[in-house]
Amino acid sequence: MPVYKSSVPDLAAVGPFIQIAIGPSRELIAAFAPLGVQLSPPHAVAALIDTGAHTTVLSPDLVTRLGIQPVGTAPISTLSTTSSLLCDRYHVNIYFEEGFVVENIFAIEAPMGGVPYQCLIGRDVMRFATLLYDGPANQFVLTF
Repeated sequence: MPVYKSSVPDLAAVGPFIQIAIGPSRELIAAFAPLGVQLSPPHAVAALIDTGAHTTVLSPDLVTRLGIQPVGTAPISTLSTTSSLLCDRYHVNIYFEEGFVVENIFAIEAPMGGVPYQCLIGRDVMRFATLLYDGPANQFVLTF
């Protein structure tokens, strides 16, 4: 079972973020391989664990770097909008350290507004994990 631990000087200010990689899903790679199309390899990104996010979210910049095409759309609601926004949806794999992969996630693309991360890890991924957030110790542990 992979375990990821992190300590930071001020967890409340920084949040629980980790380095991961995002890439096209294995299913997407397999679907394009017979056509001779090679998809971009996974890209390393900073990701914030966001238990308030129903779905994993990718920044537009990351989607551009990956060169992947949407596989549909999905409505999202945010605290700053009065009605749902329609966002492109992408089929991706999320690569954690030590070779652990969460495969075939439908992530959405949404602007992130100048934050120091390119991905929000939502409850679609967190449903496979246990998160221990230890505020007084300024550390968290993510276990799959």
